[in-house]
Amino acid sequence: MIDLGPLIPIAGIVSVAAVMIMKGPFGQALARRMTGDRDAIDDQRAVELENRLEDVQYRLQELEERLDFTERIVAQDRNIERLEGGH
Repeated sequence: MIDLGPLIPIAGIVSVAAVMIMKGPFGQALARRMTGDRDAIDDQRAVELENRLEDVQYRLQELEERLDFTERIVAQDRNIERLEGGH
């Protein structure tokens, strides 16, 4: 017959460790993933990234307008030089 005496404390320790791990952040994340719930942190991060993207788009639009303005000023200066006899 096989002596199972030493395996009983080992099984107890492994069981307690498994319960502690599953009650921690890892277990909670695993449970959310298994149920298909979206994490509130992911939602908050998505909103934050969307806001940052909108800010970058606004700043890019402002830069494009400034570049267009500068190009018109430079072109206007060149036209004035040509009318005055410049090269």
